[in-house]
Amino acid sequence: MDAAIIGVGSMGKNHVRVYSELKEVGDVYVHDVDGGAAERIGVQYDATTSDSIDSLLDSVDVVSICVPTKYHFDVAKKAIEAGVNCLIEKPISSTSEEGEELLKIIKDHSGANGDLIVGVGHIERFNPIVEEIMKLIEHP
Repeated sequence: MDAAIIGVGSMGKNHVRVYSELKEVGDVYVHDVDGGAAERIGVQYDATTSDSIDSLLDSVDVVSICVPTKYHFDVAKKAIEAGVNCLIEKPISSTSEEGEELLKIIKDHSGANGDLIVGVGHIERFNPIVEEIMKLIEHP
């Protein structure tokens, strides 16, 4: 599985680091409007830098969308329409209307088997403390 990260700010850099450490991930690609930042992160984590979102999406199976929130909708729409599985950093979009539109786009591009996976990164969901609290709530 090849992975891409669009947006290499602080959160995007974390995604690049994690993907580069996963043995299941083959090639890692990065893109950022700041080409210099993308290049530095690419060198640091042995990732391929892409100048174009379109060419990047043609090369990968999954993409993490780590751009500023106001760009989530446009970037996610492009990735979903390209049939690329997505992890979108929270929030999914700037407005509820954009969120609803993304849900429609996901349904339109999932295929008969619903084989397109799109998720929103809620980091605390994977926090071990939160998991323990959930156990206490479910089984006091």
